[in-house]
Amino acid sequence: MVDQFRYDPRFHYLRSSTKGLGRGHNAAIALTQSELIAITDDDCVVPPNWLSAVVGVLAADERVGVVFGSVLPCDYDATTGYVPVFERTRP
Repeated sequence: MVDQFRYDPRFHYLRSSTKGLGRGHNAAIALTQSELIAITDDDCVVPPNWLSAVVGVLAADERVGVVFGSVLPCDYDATTGYVPVFERTRP
């Protein structure tokens, strides 16, 4: 999957021996030189306008430093475990 982005200068694949999602995010963030950083996880499905919506919120108010949205479950078998859910009710 990553090979299709190998020569795209907008992407940088970082192989790391760190363990844990938070540590992986922090390692990547430490290498950035951008004013804005957007992160989503491999098990998330975001709408096509997700990134532009995030940038719009950040641009609308300089006091905003973090943007997040609802986390809704996909169809799953509730007898096999728990899926965390967070539904945002206000901006």
